[in-house]
Amino acid sequence: MKRLPIDKLGIFSQQIKGLIYVAGPYHRGGKCSKEEILENIQKAEEASIKLILDGWSVFTPHKNNSGYEKYEEVYSELSSKEWIRRDLEILGRCDAVFFLEGWRESPGSVLEYEFSIREEIPTFFQENLRDSTILHQKHQKHQKH
Repeated sequence: MKRLPIDKLGIFSQQIKGLIYVAGPYHRGGKCSKEEILENIQKAEEASIKLILDGWSVFTPHKNNSGYEKYEEVYSELSSKEWIRRDLEILGRCDAVFFLEGWRESPGSVLEYEFSIREEIPTFFQENLRDSTILHQKHQKHQKH
């Protein structure tokens, strides 16, 4: 983990655990209504806040790409496949990945899982954790789910 510069204001006084990627259903391959997409974004946001409070820097693709699917009709090069390709680029730079409940129903999340296993990125699974006691456990490498 990179050491942050000495900060006279104390901004960097708390140690950051690393960068964690939040993976989970967004539109499940286009099968979700707009309301379901908003619910999925809300669930990802809630998990992200818990991770932040637990000391992680968080990347949440749900929040980063929210609403971009409307451009898929305008620009043929912007497809669901392109979004996941870009998300995997970011995932490859992360220290860990956190899978939300329901990730198995999401084609994109399944690809993120396969990628994390192949790249040996530590994984955490929301369904395996109680309450918000999230990442006080050690990273789980290569655990099959």
